[in-house]
Parts: sequence; structure tokens; C-alpha cells
Amino acid sequence: MAPASPQDFDGLSSFYLVVGWCVGGYLCASILAISTGARPADPRRAAIRLLVMALVSAVGGLGGAVIIGPVLGALPGGVAALWGLGALTTFAVGAATLALQGVFGIVGIGLAILLVVIAGNPSAGGAFPLPMLPPFWAAIGPALPPGAGTWAARSIAYFEGHALTGSLLVLSAWAAGGVLVTMVAAGLRRRRRDAELPTQVA
Repeated sequence: MAPASPQDFDGLSSFYLVVGWCVGGYLCASILAISTGARPADPRRAAIRLLVMALVSAVGGLGGAVIIGPVLGALPGGVAALWGLGALTTFAVGAATLALQGVFGIVGIGLAILLVVIAGNPSAGGAFPLPMLPPFWAAIGPALPPGAGTWAARSIAYFEGHALTGSLLVLSAWAAGGVLVTMVAAGLRRRRRDAELPTQVA
């Protein structure tokens, strides 16, 4: 057992830190959709959205790591490690949201909230550790970004990074899957639009 920080008596800082990163991810992706259209018109525009998402993730990851560590002293662990985790978590959620938007349009925002907030937060092991959760929540928690991120943050802060690989792989899978689906959906949309142009001209 590793004692929690004196500034984090209940040990919830890691959970709320990750929740903040997740919220930042789907909010940024949602803003991109609302301001420029839920479905990007072509792969170039999809790539621009992903690049913007990556930049926001880097800034948000650093902000969260600095605030929770040096500023508040609520979570031990290196700023660099938490920064990397924050950037990956934010981008994973943002890329997944962009992918859902690319496939389902504006409804994709609701689906992202369903996955991250409705399913992800209760199963993340925040207020109650995974062994104390009902079987369903305990089973899905480690596979969703909030659960993977919370465990990774606690591992970095309290356990010197032990058993970190699985959580990082989960977050990386969400990020890579989000990028792939976003680009493929945009490519198919561009191809479908190009195929319809000769018919419209005729």
C-alpha cells in the first residue's frame, strides 16, 4: 500500500485529473464539429482536426500535470510522466470522439459522452477501487479511457510506474483507432462525393 498525498486524503485526485483530461478531449472534438461541420469533407480536413486535437492534448496534458503537482501538491509523481499521460488520454478521447462524429455525424458527440461519461466514469475505479465495483463495471472499466487513465495516473504517482503498460496500450488503442476511423470515414465520404459529381453535372 502507498499512502495518498497529504493534500489528497481520499486519493481522488488521480481520478478527477483524468476526468478533466477526458472532458477536455471530447469538448475540443465537439467544438471542432460544431464550428466546421460534424463530418469532415475530406481526409485533409480530417487530418487538420486531428492535428488540432493533438496540440490541444499536449497543452491540456501539461496544464493538468502542473496544476495537480507543483501548484496544488495533490498528486506526487513527475510532471513529465503525467504530462505524457495527460496528452495521450486527452487525444485518445478526442480522436475517438472525432471518429464517432465522422461515422454518425453530430450524434457521435452523444455516443462519445455515453462511452466516456456514462460508462467510463462509474467504472474507472475513482471513488471505489475496481475490486469493490459490481462485476459489469469492474469488467469494462480498464478498457475505457477514464479507467485506464486513472490506473495509469495512480501507477505513476504512487507505484513508480509498475503495471503501467496495459493501461497505456488501452489508451493508445483508442487513439490509434480514433485516427484510423476518422481518416477512413473521411476518405469514403470524399470518394462517395466524387462519384456523385458526374451524375450531378449530367
